Amino acid sequence: MTLNLLVVVCGFLIGFFVISTGGGGAALYLGVLTGLCGLSAAHAVDTSLLTAIPALCFGALSFYRHGNVNVKLARQFLYFALPTVIVASLLARYIPEKIYAPLIGLVLVVLGVQMYFRKVRQTEDIHVDRVKAAYYAILSGLMIGIGGLSGGGVIMAGLLAMGEDMLGTVATSSFILVWTSLIGAVMHMTGGGVSYFYALLLIIGSVTGALIAPRVLSRVNRATFDRICKPVISLIVILMGLQMIF
Repeated sequence: MTLNLLVVVCGFLIGFFVISTGGGGAALYLGVLTGLCGLSAAHAVDTSLLTAIPALCFGALSFYRHGNVNVKLARQFLYFALPTVIVASLLARYIPEKIYAPLIGLVLVVLGVQMYFRKVRQTEDIHVDRVKAAYYAILSGLMIGIGGLSGGGVIMAGLLAMGEDMLGTVATSSFILVWTSLIGAVMHMTGGGVSYFYALLLIIGSVTGALIAPRVLSRVNRATFDRICKPVISLIVILMGLQMIF
């Protein structure tokens, strides 16, 4: 019972954190599922994306209702990300992790550094660069399809690079991740390794956290949110990259 309650609490913290920062949380769920719940890496990968979907749905819906989602940017990302997730999932078994992980890790480190030093443009007219959108969307799709990760760090880096502010990036990233994680989960569930019991416990906590986070963020000044969160998110992306490299 104590373990089950702890898993729910972890889900709440992850749900609140990822919705507040625009990630999908798959990497965090992987850590809980392997370190706390004792699942094998393969089963944890299959379970993590499924676990992330409900919280993302509630968080994205709340952001959308508050008018924070940039649908135009989201649509451009999804054009390229969804097909990549499908193809990468089918090819995942043929790609050695020792080649894939360091390469994606290096990309994340570079993106994190770019996120930190790039100034956010405070404008409603965000220029949609389809080449940039394709680049970041494909990288994200590869992370989801091959590694069972959410790819949220890459999506956020891309949205910031295309001129979105921090709150818009968080909201739009959550919206994109709903669809990419859903496709990724369907593809990974075919392996039959999903632990539905632990997924349910994490979902109960994460959905609660995801419902609270957008309400809190709607009361925060956007300039202040940019100033505080952008360095933090940049550091997280860099650390995720370094972990994959080493």
